[in-house]
Amino acid sequence: MGVPRSVRGTWKGTLTSFWIDAENGNIPPPKTVYLVVQQTASRISVKLMTDESKSTSALANVEEADGSVRLTYMYLNRPDMRVEHRSRIHHGSTVLDVSGSPARRLKGRYWTDRDSRGELDFEERSTQKLADDFAEAIELFGGTP
Repeated sequence: MGVPRSVRGTWKGTLTSFWIDAENGNIPPPKTVYLVVQQTASRISVKLMTDESKSTSALANVEEADGSVRLTYMYLNRPDMRVEHRSRIHHGSTVLDVSGSPARRLKGRYWTDRDSRGELDFEERSTQKLADDFAEAIELFGGTP
C-alpha cells in the first residue's frame, strides 16, 4: 500500500460546535483551533488545541480508500482547570477528509462521549514547526487567533 499522504504539520482552522447550552438554548460561536499532526511512515499522533483545552490522540490513522484520503483519530480531551466546571474531561473521535496532494485542507466532524458533536475545517498549514501549545500556534500563524 505504501506510505500514506503526509498531513504532518500545524494546521489552523475552525471548530463549529452543535452543542446547545441547556440554560439559555445558545450554541457557542465558532472558534479558532490548531491541529498538530506528527507523522512518520509508520506512526501518527494528533493534538488539537483550543483556548480552553487540549486533546491528544490515543489512536490515529491516515487511510486511503476509494480514491479518498481520511485522517481518523480517537482522543482524550483535558480542559484547563479554569473551565472544568462547564467542560469536563471527555473522550471523542474525529474523521477528517484530506483534500489535495500535498494536503491543503482537512475537513470533517467530531463527536464525544458528552453527547456533543461538531465540525472541523482546517485550511492553513505550517510544516515549519509542530506547535507545543495554543500560544505557540498563534505565533506560528502571525500572532492572531
